[in-house]
Amino acid sequence: MTTLRSAFSFVSRCNASLAALLVAGSALAAALTIQWAGYEPCELCLRQRLPYYFGLPTLAAALLADRLLPAGTRVVSILTGAALASFLLAFALALHHVGVEHGFWEGPVRCVSRAFDMSSLDAFAAQIGRTPMVSCNVPSYRLVGFSLATWNVAATAVVSILLFQGFDVFRILKKSKDS
Repeated sequence: MTTLRSAFSFVSRCNASLAALLVAGSALAAALTIQWAGYEPCELCLRQRLPYYFGLPTLAAALLADRLLPAGTRVVSILTGAALASFLLAFALALHHVGVEHGFWEGPVRCVSRAFDMSSLDAFAAQIGRTPMVSCNVPSYRLVGFSLATWNVAATAVVSILLFQGFDVFRILKKSKDS
């Protein structure tokens, strides 16, 4: 019975983490594809990607460690916890961006203006042509009526829920007390 329970726990934990990896990877791939198609990301969009760059490899390492290391190893929980923290940060950044889009608060100054060389008209005109002016409070692309920041809120919420399901925090706390 105990062996069956631990096998089921392993499968459900792996499935949740694998699903989280697929959702997060798809969200980042979609953002990069939309950028490749010609839609420039704003400053907040670029900030929202940073936790993905840490969370995806960390989650992949957790899945690999879960497969290769002996059962009960803390490494898997630590890696999954780090990935969870990363995607919770991504959720907060996406929620902040949605708030900027809806005018609940101001975005960074760099989102609506750029610093230009004003020493001559020619230098200023040359910089205007080379510098994309992307505002954080106006979505450059909408999918089914929702901005990409709104979709990112949904994606990171799903990823965080899946990772929390696979993250056995109570087992870590129990081991810490036993040590």
